[in-house]
Amino acid sequence: MEISKSFVIMKILRREHIEFFWKYIKIHKKLLILSIIVVPFLSAMHLCQPYIVKMGIDNYIFSKELKGLYFLSIIFVFVVMMEFLLRSLQSYIFQYIGQRTVSRMRRDLFEHIQELPLSHFDDSSLGESSSSVISDMQALNESLSSGIVTLLSDLLIFIGILGMMFYLNVSLSLIFIVSIPLIFLVINFIRKRMKRLFFLIREKMSTINGLLQENLQGSLVIQLFEKEESFEGLLKDASVEYRHVVMRSVGYDSVLFSFIEMMMFVVIAIFLWFCFKGSFAGEGISLGVLVAFIDYTYKLFSPLKDFSGKWTVLQHALAALQRIFRAFEKEKEKNEGLVRLTELEGKVSFKNVSFCYNLKNTSSVLKNVSFDISPGQSVAIVGPSASGKTTIMRLILRLYSGYSGKIFLDNCDIQKIDIYSLRKNISVILQEQSLFPSSVAFNITLGKDSISTQKMQKCAKMVHVHDFIQSLPKGYDTVLDQNNVLSQGQSQLISMARVLAHSPKIVLMDEPMASLDSYHETIVQKGIREILKNKTTFVIAHRLSTVQQVDKILVVKHGQIVEEGNHLELMALGGFYRRLFNMQFKNM
Repeated sequence: MEISKSFVIMKILRREHIEFFWKYIKIHKKLLILSIIVVPFLSAMHLCQPYIVKMGIDNYIFSKELKGLYFLSIIFVFVVMMEFLLRSLQSYIFQYIGQRTVSRMRRDLFEHIQELPLSHFDDSSLGESSSSVISDMQALNESLSSGIVTLLSDLLIFIGILGMMFYLNVSLSLIFIVSIPLIFLVINFIRKRMKRLFFLIREKMSTINGLLQENLQGSLVIQLFEKEESFEGLLKDASVEYRHVVMRSVGYDSVLFSFIEMMMFVVIAIFLWFCFKGSFAGEGISLGVLVAFIDYTYKLFSPLKDFSGKWTVLQHALAALQRIFRAFEKEKEKNEGLVRLTELEGKVSFKNVSFCYNLKNTSSVLKNVSFDISPGQSVAIVGPSASGKTTIMRLILRLYSGYSGKIFLDNCDIQKIDIYSLRKNISVILQEQSLFPSSVAFNITLGKDSISTQKMQKCAKMVHVHDFIQSLPKGYDTVLDQNNVLSQGQSQLISMARVLAHSPKIVLMDEPMASLDSYHETIVQKGIREILKNKTTFVIAHRLSTVQQVDKILVVKHGQIVEEGNHLELMALGGFYRRLFNMQFKNM
């Protein structure tokens, strides 16, 4: 049932898909033409070898004409060497085209995935995306570099051998012709069944990749709650399903290979039986012709045996290609804005904004949210968990669309602003910072050439992290890897230096001190005070002690702003904010 369902999902490659794939291949059009030119010469070198052996046996060995045999041997060695050189050239060309094509496609797919809207990652697992970039691309690379294109060469060799066999002896050739329908009937029977399995194999591998990636990311939680056996069971079940599907495809592949091997020996046996029984005595079959026929039979069945292996690789590639196309077809994040921000003041306004993450879900995360923030104001967004605080920040960044109402930045609808220009003027500090496995300097500047060393160090001093960086083995050139692991507080301070270095007009901070101890919290608060200067700042906070000095506090409850004002005003109001504040400090 699962196989048939997956097979329905797997559509035949459409014309636009083939054209899309061709745009990567045609870059190497000259090399492709060269490889096609090589094919007939390679096939000719391959075809004439049995005939040279036949000539040597019939014309020189029995007549003991050693001079002619020596000359024929030289020709035979030359032909073999030419085949070797031509096949090596062809193999190198295919390897080169395969590596360059897949490398370019992998890069483009990675860039495409990076430009997908955040909603895509809400609906898809990390394993699905990583599988398309890694394992699916690897399968495609194997199909190209292993010589799928040599199927053209195999076809020419197949036709050429049939022609040579009929030239040598029509009656013996008919023996092989009779076996062809049975061979292709079996090949077609197995092909239809393997086609369904290979797409399912890619799906199962994607599931395993997702489980591995997600379990490794959550390894700490898994170990703390002693859930290793549970997650091992999930991976085991997925691995068993993958193994069952793979073994079914291996079974079909083994049957096909063994069947072709068996048919080859059956045909050779029939050749020998007819020859030695004298069925063709009237035609005077020579020993050279018989040896040539046996050699041609080996060469004739060899492409068929290769075809079974190449067919396996091809099916893997087609299934992978289908998944890659599906990834490319996912719609990129829309950037319909034409307004490019030059000098941003930092005014932010929400006008009756409502939003839900899932359109099928009628429950809105935000409900008619409205507020106005003046340039340079510091704003705290507080409220219970899942009340919509982080969603407000995400909408300011235009990570999601599909909301009702209007969001303005300096009195301009953010939907009309170029998305890259918008995000260039906004910096974000999250609860858990993403530091890259590169130098401290890169993690602050992110490779931006306009940020000088002096400015970088000045920003680090402003957030009180310069002395710590200087204490690292190579200072700002220290690579943050497994040998240089930073604490949460140190990572947070480096991220704050990054914010200051990029000089944004708007800063969004999502629980920047949630995971910090009291020592690092004190230092980070000093860094935050530097960031608050001359910038419009939004801070999400559960610890209300950290937001008492901000200009304005937005109190969010069930997706609505229920109160608005500074700390003293809200405490005097005696509403929901005061109850939250008293709950946090009643035991202190």
